[in-house]
Amino acid sequence: MDNSEFKRLLDRLAEDIREAAIFRKLHVDLIASFNEFRREFNESNTFWYLSFQAYLEVALHRLNRIYVGHNDALSLGSWLEAIKNNPKLFVALPDPVQLDQDIRSVEDDPIVKKLVKLRGNIVAHINWNNVAKNLKLGDRFALSFGEIDVLISRASDILNRYSVLFNQESWLTPIVGHDDFQTILKALRGYLERMNVEIA
Repeated sequence: MDNSEFKRLLDRLAEDIREAAIFRKLHVDLIASFNEFRREFNESNTFWYLSFQAYLEVALHRLNRIYVGHNDALSLGSWLEAIKNNPKLFVALPDPVQLDQDIRSVEDDPIVKKLVKLRGNIVAHINWNNVAKNLKLGDRFALSFGEIDVLISRASDILNRYSVLFNQESWLTPIVGHDDFQTILKALRGYLERMNVEIA
């Protein structure tokens, strides 16, 4: 592997990690805004219900690509193994103890194991037997919001640790316009206020 190949792998993995963080942050911000904009959310309840669900599912989908791999997949685990096998690519050599800790944290960790089970039973496909026997899949395989946030934060920390060592570059997860949804809700609030005035 040469530097250009490793950079392409880093950039592509970074895209998934950033998107997991972005969509989860949007999900969190929407939930946090619910009380302030309760009336506005309720005006388009179906749309917002589907939006809440979609943002969380996108974050979970990205987490599955980040953590759950196989032989041909670009995952955080396979990327860390590539780092271990190619230290010559780095301007500053990775700490081997830290690298081994990071590999264990993405491959042999209770939360990652829950994510793998979630993927195999709900996300990638639905488990036949669990449905047939009317077992509550969410109760058995669900990740808490806190666990999702831990996985995103861990992936971001690991990405930046080795990106800085590779080419002195770090990745930020915030995105410009992350609060654009408030513009929509405020516009709807203004519309509803005008309608109330007209009705009165």
